[in-house]
Amino acid sequence: MILVHSPSQEVSFLTGGYGVDRKIIAYNFFVIVGPANDPAGISGMTNVTQALIKLYTAAQTNSQVQWFTRNDGSGTATAESNLWKAASYTYTTLVQNTTWFHSSGLGMGPTLQEASNGIGGGPQGYCLSDTGTYLAYSSPSNIQPITLKIEIQAQQALLNVYSAIIDNPQNSNLAGTNFAASMIFVNWLVSDAGQQLIANYGVSTYNQQLFYPFVPIVSGTAPNATLQSWIQSYAYINSTNQINASGTECPTAFRYNAGNLYSFSYDAAANMNLNISISTPNYYPTATKKPAQQLTYTQTNVNINNE
Repeated sequence: MILVHSPSQEVSFLTGGYGVDRKIIAYNFFVIVGPANDPAGISGMTNVTQALIKLYTAAQTNSQVQWFTRNDGSGTATAESNLWKAASYTYTTLVQNTTWFHSSGLGMGPTLQEASNGIGGGPQGYCLSDTGTYLAYSSPSNIQPITLKIEIQAQQALLNVYSAIIDNPQNSNLAGTNFAASMIFVNWLVSDAGQQLIANYGVSTYNQQLFYPFVPIVSGTAPNATLQSWIQSYAYINSTNQINASGTECPTAFRYNAGNLYSFSYDAAANMNLNISISTPNYYPTATKKPAQQLTYTQTNVNINNE
């Protein structure tokens, strides 16, 4: 199975026959980070499209304005491409411009470091980042901490939604997938315990949430009409396989033995009976020289609390 944050690519994964039972589990926001002196003058802007237009315009005459992009096909790169498109700039064309638009082709951390260090000792640059990686790399405890600051955050255009998708066991190329175990894990991710873990993750290290659980919003436990509408517009899929607020987390055509996964109650799966046989080797420390044994654990009537 996969955990992913790129709705448009998720649609392709489902329609291509690779995934089933897509389930939204959490959300947070991308951030636009940049130099402390903010040469493009975008800090604090609430309209991301206008901020990118302003940055682009400034870059044409001010060599201190630089942009760094991953350009690696990731969910973050896809989100960035869509942001530039919304500002009427073609991402592919921008990538070809090496004067101020720099493509690393690397992961988020190395790209942030490039933006912080500049090219050949040149000026620092701006960058789109997920919150978690930015905080990790800006921490003093990092081997090479970055010194970029957050310029824009928590805007609808920067919404970042995370989903779980199970490999499609009906696809002959994915016949080896462990559908039952995957379903248990996804049900746990949207249970009280799973959602609480998501909410707590990183808080003790960074004194702020890195991820926000989705289930309390959609189930009504902690309703937020604004955020729910944002998430639906950004990540829901309709029956014609388009991203559309009138859709659902997963169109019916891509639901497979989903049980109560799409109900709106945490306890809706309490009566789900799962007969799971898991075979795992019993390992011993080398010093004991005891022979490895194969143990089989069978769990029956597993109660899973989910959305």
